[in-house]
Amino acid sequence: MSPRVVLPSIRFGLFACLAQLAFLFVAPAAQGGSIPVVSVQQAADGATLTLSPAQLKLKVRTERITRGMFSPGSTLPTGQEFSVNQAAWPSAPFQLTNGSTSVTLATAKVQVVVDKTTGSIQFLDTSNGVLLQEISGGGKTMTAVTVNGESSYRTEQTLTSPADEFMYALCQLHEG
Repeated sequence: MSPRVVLPSIRFGLFACLAQLAFLFVAPAAQGGSIPVVSVQQAADGATLTLSPAQLKLKVRTERITRGMFSPGSTLPTGQEFSVNQAAWPSAPFQLTNGSTSVTLATAKVQVVVDKTTGSIQFLDTSNGVLLQEISGGGKTMTAVTVNGESSYRTEQTLTSPADEFMYALCQLHEG
């Protein structure tokens, strides 16, 4: 797999052939390495995974768009979506599978797979081809920092994608 991409931002957009994905990471503490899945709860618009120690919510927006929110605390923030200005989304069918080694949220066009041991996330097409995935062992790091006297967070997610997939964030092509 190549290239390896590190995205050091609070919010970013990713475009792959069959998936447009947006992730928002908000964290009061640092995380790194494995974050195992403890439980899974299905909702009308996706699923909430309780990890040790964290929460991950996956919301199905359309058959091609899945939004994720992550917090290393026990609650997820209620927040505004900054990259998409759409208050209501039409219902999109999905299937949630809670397997022995992974949790899969699948629509007609994309699958989001979370490894139950590490908390690593993969995005697959309908043929199980990798569109995008976190590095082995997790790939998420959130560190509390102080900027201009205010508490904030430095967030990184390290991802890999096949050589024939391209990432666009803020209308720029990221190559390595």
